[in-house]
Amino acid sequence: MFRLSPHRLSIFRQCRRRYWYRYVDRRHAELHKQWPFLIFGQTMHATLKQFLGPANHERGYAQARAILVDRWAETRAGYTSRDEEVMYWRRGLAQLRWLCNCEEAQARPSMLEATYSTYLTSDFRLDGKIDRVDVDGTGGCHVVDYKTGKSSRGADALQLLIYALILSGSLHFDVRSASFLFLNGEGRRPVQPGEADLRWAREELFATRADIEAEREFKSSPSFLCRWCDFLDLCPAGREAVTGVAGDEPDWAEEPES
Repeated sequence: MFRLSPHRLSIFRQCRRRYWYRYVDRRHAELHKQWPFLIFGQTMHATLKQFLGPANHERGYAQARAILVDRWAETRAGYTSRDEEVMYWRRGLAQLRWLCNCEEAQARPSMLEATYSTYLTSDFRLDGKIDRVDVDGTGGCHVVDYKTGKSSRGADALQLLIYALILSGSLHFDVRSASFLFLNGEGRRPVQPGEADLRWAREELFATRADIEAEREFKSSPSFLCRWCDFLDLCPAGREAVTGVAGDEPDWAEEPES
């Protein structure tokens, strides 16, 4: 069974050697690192799941902050210093404050933080962890993907089109819109999942599968992003690429999928 997800796809496109280490050689469990930006993303996603969930009826900032406090206690040990933790804590508060000052805080999602799959062919499975699905009064579905990084760069429309393919394929949902929601205050960036867009997405997925199956060398693609690779210690080209590189997180800092 061949599997793809937005995360697998982005890793292959970014660096084929990294893809090999993770999904072919399967070294991820052994070498996985607790990157602070991933810890933060996971904490914020868990906070939003509870805050926007059906059991929570208080949609103000005080309630959002109280939930963040509880979720933070579960992951704070992953930060490497007090200063680092304070930096991310302040970012989390700022993102929740922004959310609670706009209509997003009043959303009543039908689905939150769930993983779904669909089959493009009998041996080609497409997976995706979807942050949120809203359903309107006419049955139309609206997909929302949270972005908790400090920058909106790196967001790929193909990710949302994959979610639309999954929801329309396995669950037969009528997906009418999809958006990235940047919690840094930039707000929504819509992606329209029209028929032509979904057809292009399918073609991209099949082309990527062909590339992966034909790949034999899985060469590295050294860049400044190597600094945040779990497999940097195994990759001389990556280590050379990040000599002297500074920065606390990459543009694609987010909660990873399988």
